[in-house]
Amino acid sequence: MKSKIFLTGGVIALTTATFVFAGCQQAAPQVPPDQAVKMGMQKLTTVTSHQFEVAVNGDLTGPQGQTPKAVKFTISLNGSADMKDLTDPKINLKLDGSGNADDQSGDLSSELRMNKDNLYFTLSKLDATGGQAVIPQQFKDMYVGKWWSLPIPPDTLKQFTDSLPTGGSQQTLTPEQQQLKDLFNNTQFFKNIKFVAMEDVKGEQSAHYTADLDKDAFMAFAQKAATIQGKPMADTDIKSMQDGMAKFDFTGNVWVGSTSGVMNQVSGDIKLTSTAATDPTGTISVRVTLWGFNQPVTVDVPAGAQAFPVDQLMGAMMGGAGASAGAGTSLDQSAMMDTSGMMTQQGVDTTGMMPVTTTSSGDNGTTTSTISPTSSPVTTTTTTTTSGSATGN
Repeated sequence: MKSKIFLTGGVIALTTATFVFAGCQQAAPQVPPDQAVKMGMQKLTTVTSHQFEVAVNGDLTGPQGQTPKAVKFTISLNGSADMKDLTDPKINLKLDGSGNADDQSGDLSSELRMNKDNLYFTLSKLDATGGQAVIPQQFKDMYVGKWWSLPIPPDTLKQFTDSLPTGGSQQTLTPEQQQLKDLFNNTQFFKNIKFVAMEDVKGEQSAHYTADLDKDAFMAFAQKAATIQGKPMADTDIKSMQDGMAKFDFTGNVWVGSTSGVMNQVSGDIKLTSTAATDPTGTISVRVTLWGFNQPVTVDVPAGAQAFPVDQLMGAMMGGAGASAGAGTSLDQSAMMDTSGMMTQQGVDTTGMMPVTTTSSGDNGTTTSTISPTSSPVTTTTTTTTSGSATGN
């Protein structure tokens, strides 16, 4: 009798638990996978603020007979951005990275904060060992472990924000940005999309799909985007991009939030597949996660931040030439755009998750095209050259 009671109780408990846990899981989306992913990407273009995490791991082998023979690296980015008011942008960014190339290795930790008035940044760690890779102790003593600030002139701020793809209402977009946004919304960057399961992404139940990058759609978008920006690609530029795209594959996963409707996560592997002896091989694994959509972002001004002596640093790099500008140095337009470029190259993305930039070089010079008109400061740069290297960074 006791065994029957125990067995009956166990069945009831198991049945109850099954219904409870089943009730916590949401059913698969009713829309087809390709439509669900495209809608998630379109919804991403309406986001004006968010938090983000980016993780990148690379394991590469250099071209035959060249150094370095092997390169491994890990990069972690996290922070938040708010571009709702382009006259008052807010960015918080933390970067941690480490890597080695043969017998040389290095570690870096830094943080950046930006508001409409100033760019604040600090290097909390900067080390390099092996071979010729040595960071002078004098440099560390002068610059590492301190918060620095650079004033941002209003004209520079406007040029910087105008260069960013933005989400939000159409009233905040330039005609060029609106055309890019429309082009993005009408492009399907993924193919072979299949539903996997409902999973949690930063507290939001999200539909998980497997997907492959549609290279033809990506390249068509890049060409049209370049034309919209007034820099149409020459035939040599297009050929260079095609050659580069042919030497890597991206197979990964995308998630679309059931509540926000936004594509909130992308992960996958960029595999360098070229068999040419002059090309590198290996895999770069990426994961980009977004959450906290359209929530306010604050930028805390670091206590005791010092005016960064740009000219003094440049003088030291040039062997002492030049005078120190001291506290009067500000961030001019060219420096601001260089900073934007560095942020672009430090970000990682798969197509459509974040703003993506393609750059190709040919007879007509270098052509750069912005891929995804969203508000994110973390972008991917895919650079195609005649050697065929493609880097998601």
